[in-house]
Amino acid sequence: MGVRTGYGHCFKDDYRTMTFPLPLAAFEEYMFVDDRPAYPLVGYFRLQFSGRLDRPALERAFDRALERHPLLRARVAEVGRQRYAWVPAEPSTPQLFWSPSGPTEDFPPMRPIDLRREPGLRVTVFADERASHLVLQVHHANGDALGTFVFIEDLLLAYAAELEGRAPQLPALAAEQLARRGRFGRSWLRWQGLRWLQLRGLTGVFQFWRHRPVPIVPHPARELQGPPPEGYPGVVTRSLDAAAFAELRREAKQSGATLNDLLVQRLFLSLAEFRTRHGWQDERAWTRLAIPMNLRPANAGPWPAANVVSMVFLDRCLRQVRDARGLLRGIGRQMRRIKRWRLGFTFVVVLEVLKAVMGGLALATSPQRCASSAVLSNLGILLPGWPRRDEQKRVVVGDVVLETLDVCPPTRPYTCATFTAFTYADRLGVTLYYEPDLFSEELAEEMLEGYVGGLARAGR
Repeated sequence: MGVRTGYGHCFKDDYRTMTFPLPLAAFEEYMFVDDRPAYPLVGYFRLQFSGRLDRPALERAFDRALERHPLLRARVAEVGRQRYAWVPAEPSTPQLFWSPSGPTEDFPPMRPIDLRREPGLRVTVFADERASHLVLQVHHANGDALGTFVFIEDLLLAYAAELEGRAPQLPALAAEQLARRGRFGRSWLRWQGLRWLQLRGLTGVFQFWRHRPVPIVPHPARELQGPPPEGYPGVVTRSLDAAAFAELRREAKQSGATLNDLLVQRLFLSLAEFRTRHGWQDERAWTRLAIPMNLRPANAGPWPAANVVSMVFLDRCLRQVRDARGLLRGIGRQMRRIKRWRLGFTFVVVLEVLKAVMGGLALATSPQRCASSAVLSNLGILLPGWPRRDEQKRVVVGDVVLETLDVCPPTRPYTCATFTAFTYADRLGVTLYYEPDLFSEELAEEMLEGYVGGLARAGR
């Protein structure tokens, strides 16, 4: 397989030799069995373009890009008692749908994806003469957000090539890593070493089970087998302009913290203020943030879409949140310890143990308690190497411009709010994905405004 040093190197299609069935990795199985009709583990990605996308060119580009991402074309089959594997979804391969209606501010209604019957990708285009929205629904068992953006990049590059009448020149993918994705691309020996290293994380595992985090909004879980609530998904967005974002980065540097540390600290602060304002705060209650961790090896190159991610969990009570400076220092120490001892792997190792001991992960996904109060995912810079941009640093694809993006990871019982931060065109975008039966849109706007407002006050 060729090595990619930049755009313009073609990729040998050895991903087509991938052998199915492919057993589900522990994290994939966790996402598969935790999926319920009332809480679909399906994420949304919306790309908003100015201008009209060319339908024939986009459909050809979609087929070309999809060839390079086997897991997005796969469904799940039960190959033994509580044993699952990826198999080809043919003839129900993913389709590109064109809506008869034009783009609106609202997301299309959620239709859960049944991975036993269909692939985990659904794509719809809403277009008129002035604008186009490309909306992807991706089941979290099939791929994480960063993996989905590898597919999106392939799609846009192939689309630009189709408009220019040339063969697409797509980045090389580390397709051979898919067979080792359960070890996160590591050799067997290195993975065993990382497993043993997780013994250092046992204190965090005990703390995870000892603490009882509370939901942002007190509520009972809805009927698990019922439909999602009306208006699902609920999505609101905000952004920091380039100047405010630069000030936020300067504050992080002056504080000796990372940008991610500051994003976590501000979320703890804003959630405490929000709950106190509405009379939901309890001095003894724990707020827990689930933080996805990218576990791709730094030197492996981009992978096809897959889950190469784990979770870490940060717990704070109100007493700790009141001391804002101490909170930031504590978050920094904890995140440095997680990185130093590679404790991002602890969660998946625990899943492996539970899978081996219990014969499956269904019992490990009990919806009877709150596992985390909220999720905060920081994706970093999206589409960083795109070759053509306008004066505002927005991505240009043929004759359309990518104006904005929305990225919305799924929710689960009692975790009724997920926050996603990302950088695009020198701006910090923040998306809140919320449960519309618990939040009015006004309440969700208030919560997100409190968070982004706190980020905008950096250095003041």
